[in-house]
Amino acid sequence: MPDTRSSRAAAAVAARLLRLRWLVRAPIWLYRARLGAVFGARLLMLEHTGRVSGRRRHVVLEIVARPAPGHYVVASGFGARAQWFRNVMANPRVRVWVGSRRPRPGTARLLTGQQASAALAGYAADHPHAWRTLRPVFETTLQARIDPDEPSLPFVRLDLDPDVPFGRWRRLRVRQARKTIGLLAALALTAAVLAGCGRSAPPAAPGPNVGQQANDALPVAVRDTTLVTSAGRRLDLAQLAGKVVVISDMMTLCQETCPLDTANVVAAARDAERAGLGNKIVFLSVTIDPARDTLARLTAYRHLYAPAPNDWLTAAGAPGALTAFWKQLGVYIQKAPDTPPAPKDWLTGKPLTYDVTHSDELFFLDQQGHERFLLEGAPHVAPGAPLPPTLRRFMDATGRANLTHPDSQTWTLPQELQVLAWLTGHRIPGGKS
Repeated sequence: MPDTRSSRAAAAVAARLLRLRWLVRAPIWLYRARLGAVFGARLLMLEHTGRVSGRRRHVVLEIVARPAPGHYVVASGFGARAQWFRNVMANPRVRVWVGSRRPRPGTARLLTGQQASAALAGYAADHPHAWRTLRPVFETTLQARIDPDEPSLPFVRLDLDPDVPFGRWRRLRVRQARKTIGLLAALALTAAVLAGCGRSAPPAAPGPNVGQQANDALPVAVRDTTLVTSAGRRLDLAQLAGKVVVISDMMTLCQETCPLDTANVVAAARDAERAGLGNKIVFLSVTIDPARDTLARLTAYRHLYAPAPNDWLTAAGAPGALTAFWKQLGVYIQKAPDTPPAPKDWLTGKPLTYDVTHSDELFFLDQQGHERFLLEGAPHVAPGAPLPPTLRRFMDATGRANLTHPDSQTWTLPQELQVLAWLTGHRIPGGKS
């Protein structure tokens, strides 16, 4: 296919559309309503389990191949960083919706390089027009050329379990319906009681469209890890009992997502202070790069957000302890060489010698120290958010794309404040910066 300016522009537009959360999630509701047949036989809905929270998540994918009845091959258009792909690699048990049929459980398996090449070749042969259209879109989202012999596009085979006899399925459906009716009756009764109280209800828990709800005690390795703030104060999470705690993973030399995470965290901290909750919430940005993020560097990083809110802390710790800390929380961290030309440190001006790739999570702990909510992926940063010019200039092409064209998995400042309102019982005005 000719690599024309118009085709590249069309691919860029299509890639941006794939980053629109409402557009990507719209088919999910139709599949849940057993109306998936409207999409024909080319799509399926995959239910996967959050690798950190254990919550059920859903994504609609194109079927690349059907090697046998009850077996489907799908591809990750956003590569290995797609949340659904990372989830099924951590927990391969899934459920699959095809058409308007009931969901069936199964197992996800990553195809090898040779198997992936065969799947890609088969798709290109069966759907040449679709592949000519989609290839530049995927190369835009992956930011890499797709080699048919060694595709950078991950392929996953979904092997469904043997079908359940209809009679048994019907009995299961009846039992589930009874449970649902009982739940709805309980909810109606609760609503009636609240309506009769003559006062407004407390902020509700955010729904699954915002993030992943949980109620898990922290591992001891996380709770008791000694952290050191940029001011030199030693603390652990156990000392923060009685407060809501927001933990973000970051590093001062991140060029892609950390500046965006921190911008929203700082904005939320300022909104919490203005709402009089500065002594009830602690925002804790902990480095994933302790070898370079010294206390002096963390101090300089805080100064970029001057005046830094008092309820926002940056912290480091012993490298081994932080490795265990993040591993227990399920944060992916991998040291990698920087690609030439090496970027220059925004603080010292010296060329960097390595990068640290990592996943992006925002953890919310309640006053008892339990993990209650998780926001995953890079955030959408609204115009006017406190993104320092120094870090804006330091961001690379991927970081600038994350800023100007956030994908469908992004979370927002209003959503962050919604979680905090639920945990504190106080609504927090703001969310526009």
